[in-house]
Amino acid sequence: MSLDLSSLLLLFEISDLLNILLIIVTLGTVRYASKTLLMEYSSQIYISRYRLKLNSQDELTHTWEVDIENKGRGYVVKGFILLSVKSKKNPLKKEYHLSKPIVDIDPGEKDIIELKLKESHFDDFDLVNDKVEVEVYYQDALNKIYVVSPGAIETNKHLEKFDKLPKKVTFMSPRYFMYKHKFRRAIKQENTYVDRKKAEIEQKSDKAIKIMESIKKVDTK
Repeated sequence: MSLDLSSLLLLFEISDLLNILLIIVTLGTVRYASKTLLMEYSSQIYISRYRLKLNSQDELTHTWEVDIENKGRGYVVKGFILLSVKSKKNPLKKEYHLSKPIVDIDPGEKDIIELKLKESHFDDFDLVNDKVEVEVYYQDALNKIYVVSPGAIETNKHLEKFDKLPKKVTFMSPRYFMYKHKFRRAIKQENTYVDRKKAEIEQKSDKAIKIMESIKKVDTK
């Protein structure tokens, strides 16, 4: 039994409609799965306002501390404090300093990110008068980077307005290029935790050598 032209057209229309419905269902399933994955592995981070401590035991030391708490289901892979210092006398003069990273913050876990810098770590900057900005960058289990600029706890501004929440550093966005620029500058300026520890070890080594040389001079007399 042969089908007439109208019947064939009807079959094609039904087939096309079914294909469209399948595409819609597939897209919906993918969207639901991605949201479920995001809820399962993303981290919901609380970051406190930063505390600044001063210690002048040997050399004036500035310590910035930020409390970080993972309230999500996923874990935080790594987190840094990034300190930016901009000279008021010379706006083109900037420095960037990276803290020692904290790693593997599990769901429900709390930790403290700390950046400790001596006056000698700064290249002729005045931390009282120059512009200082504290940012916290962290990476979650989905390889997403987030940034937040917490204010100082001493200012009491949290009593007057809402706190800033972490924002995602979207790939190829202006925020992404700024993040890359600051990290690269900190590394190039040798202002990372690794650079500071290396300089500290070299300083102790030089001091030990001088002590040994002075002992030898005393012995030869």
